[in-house]
Amino acid sequence: MLRRRDPRIEERLIGDALSEHMDRVDTGRDLWPTISGLLSRRKRTQFPKIAAVVATTVVVSLFAFLAIVKPWSNSDYQFDYQYTGYLEEEIPPCQPVAGSSTDPCASQDGQLAGGEASLYFGDDEPFGVEHFVYGFGWSWAAHLVVRGTYLPNTVRCSLQEIRDRDPTSLGTSTFCFADIRANEYILGSGPPTLTVLVLEHGYNQHLFTEEEREDVRLFLERVLVEGGWIRNGGGLPDGGIAGLEEFMFLGPSLELEMEAWEVHFSWNVEQKDDGTVIAAHPHRSVWERRAENDETIRAALEMDLPTFRKEVSAAHRARLTAYGGRTGPSTELPMIQTDANRITELYTSLGQYSHPDGPPESPPPACGLAVPTPYNPGLLLDCQLLLVLKDGLRGTATLNWDSSTAISSWDGLTTGGTPTRVTKVELDDESLTGKLSAKLGRLVGLTHLDLSGNSLT
Repeated sequence: MLRRRDPRIEERLIGDALSEHMDRVDTGRDLWPTISGLLSRRKRTQFPKIAAVVATTVVVSLFAFLAIVKPWSNSDYQFDYQYTGYLEEEIPPCQPVAGSSTDPCASQDGQLAGGEASLYFGDDEPFGVEHFVYGFGWSWAAHLVVRGTYLPNTVRCSLQEIRDRDPTSLGTSTFCFADIRANEYILGSGPPTLTVLVLEHGYNQHLFTEEEREDVRLFLERVLVEGGWIRNGGGLPDGGIAGLEEFMFLGPSLELEMEAWEVHFSWNVEQKDDGTVIAAHPHRSVWERRAENDETIRAALEMDLPTFRKEVSAAHRARLTAYGGRTGPSTELPMIQTDANRITELYTSLGQYSHPDGPPESPPPACGLAVPTPYNPGLLLDCQLLLVLKDGLRGTATLNWDSSTAISSWDGLTTGGTPTRVTKVELDDESLTGKLSAKLGRLVGLTHLDLSGNSLT
């Protein structure tokens, strides 16, 4: 059974980041006393939950139907996300993505991904590429190594209850996703665009209120979007991860709760002043002083791309020989899956589709250009909810709800307020033939709903 992350390690990683950079993040209210306490304490008093009542004018007879719903969380739905196709032509390094002004290969102080292993840097020399391919335990093993660029307007974080919870379980986790443009598959193959899990953080179910968990979810999402968070000794630049290019070592999510490729480790892609493009080791800042007088260490911290590719390929071949295609020496461990499109097969082989609590969740949809900058977490949640409900609601009808159209221009929707939320859904006489969902009640800014004149069930 896959071991869970040690919450003490997660508290160190996120607690340190929050304490140094909370002043750079304006969440609309002072969250620091709450977040600082909830990430460091062992016990605390549970505070009463505060319910908010929103008056809603409902044109159709749905008030009672929509009123009895729990507060919105984008964690309890299945979104049918399918990877399709394969990358046919590699994209050269350092090519910007549309919608981002970020230099993909600008020098950075540190990497986003790293997990528990980021706390350990080796004794006499930095970890070699083979360590990141083999992983630190089978669950960290790389199935894919991709040179990818984070796409703008695709960061989204969700709260998810962990299956088969017990008294020692973390209970709930925040999962943060982003879409990448796959520029090159160094190990494996897959589609030109991929949704990856860039961060997960667990909460002990006995210690945190729903409001506190939501506060941290919002904090993590905001820093991924806007920048300022430190991990592995470096900070995300202004603009967050959008537009940054990395070598990503991907495997299944550590908790197996989300059917997505998780970035277990990453090396930055950087361009030197002379135009040379390198792969920068995630622990470079730790070793760079010793590297000044040690050529071996210096060579391990910065590799030209041909060398890096050869190191990845050699490590993978050695692993295949040693483990017979599995992620480790035991015959009970899963086979390495180097086709990104076959992720469902991998999760099935890991027993996740025969789980008594149901299959793993899929990543929430990316809203893309539907939610404009600056970052608006509430409108982002509204957008994600409506994209999930779209197909079930419309049936055979047509709605222009998609990630390439501003949400203010979506059929039948009105947005307003400060901060902006969806305030009206007016889809009367639109030939809708789908099913009415109580989850519409999670549009907390909704003041007017009209679905009359349709054939909804």
